[in-house]
Amino acid sequence: MAAKKIPDEECLLKGTKLLLRCVDGREKRGEVMAFDPTNEILILRRRAKSGKRKLYDIDMINMQHIQELKVTEEPRNDFEVAINFVGKEELAKRTQNNVEMKKNESRYIGFNVPPKAQNLCNFIRQTIEEVSWQEKSLVVFDEIVISPPYGTENVDKLAKLTSSKPNDHHALSHVRKIVEKFHRTRTQDDQ
Repeated sequence: MAAKKIPDEECLLKGTKLLLRCVDGREKRGEVMAFDPTNEILILRRRAKSGKRKLYDIDMINMQHIQELKVTEEPRNDFEVAINFVGKEELAKRTQNNVEMKKNESRYIGFNVPPKAQNLCNFIRQTIEEVSWQEKSLVVFDEIVISPPYGTENVDKLAKLTSSKPNDHHALSHVRKIVEKFHRTRTQDDQ
């Protein structure tokens, strides 16, 4: 279908300046960045509306939506598109980092816990990263446990900790305040 509208695909070389009219009547001006004849996609760039130098707005146009196309300027040799190359090693590294991040985040998901408990875990994580699940109880800082039904009265030190550190009381108080704030904001949201 694009062949009928475009007499010569060579007019779509990178750097060619075009004026085109879409089937809905809109006109677009821009410089060809790329053309994919297989998928009939044309990518145009034009100066950004913000007017900032070296910034461009990009349009991806389905060739089937073009009614008329005119070449306003032939391509120049100084056409530049800054595309950062990302090698296979970089992609593998990014993939590995994402996998590790997802594995790490999986420890924040409680199994067979009520939505209220999962929401509390997510709320605590906004302030404290050291949160995990121990069956149906939340464990914060590896020393504070929040048991069902997850109220401020259910926040306590883990039973396995017998020694008391000076910061234990502060941490316990801090976690209770977070739980209290969670319930207060939930109550306000319900109203």
